[in-house]
Amino acid sequence: MKTNEETSIDEKTLTAILTENVAEIKEINDFIKEQQKHVDQKNELIAEKDKQTQKLISSFEQKYQKIEVTVPAPSTLPLSKIASDGMTATRTAVLQVLHELFSKNRILVLPEDAGKGFLKTMAKRGMYLTALAIIVGLVSWFGFHNWYKDSQNSRFRKAWYWNYLVADST
Repeated sequence: MKTNEETSIDEKTLTAILTENVAEIKEINDFIKEQQKHVDQKNELIAEKDKQTQKLISSFEQKYQKIEVTVPAPSTLPLSKIASDGMTATRTAVLQVLHELFSKNRILVLPEDAGKGFLKTMAKRGMYLTALAIIVGLVSWFGFHNWYKDSQNSRFRKAWYWNYLVADST
């Protein structure tokens, strides 16, 4: 072909080419319309999904605002175990020291050596028991004596009433 020159085309060929072009343009327009429908459907679906997402986000925000975090109480088991072990160790140490002291300085109850300390202790015990017996005896004698006197007095009082009220009136 030569540039800037016109070529002659017969009418049939021109009609065929134009018909083909029109058919292709119609197909392209139909395809564009079909694609536009698909795009619109996708846009509607996206809008619907966006609404659902917004609802989920708002419900999550509401739930997030209502969340309360509570921490469980700390376990004191290790501390109590350490404390109980320490108390046991302390008790054992104190008992050992006391046992050693009492084994060195024991108090004599029976006269193993008939020492002066034993006789002094036994004399004090005897005095305390004797004093206790005397006090109990005096308290009971005064109590029973006054009780007996009251009973005698009431007997004499009854006799006096009898003589005064009944015997004199007859």
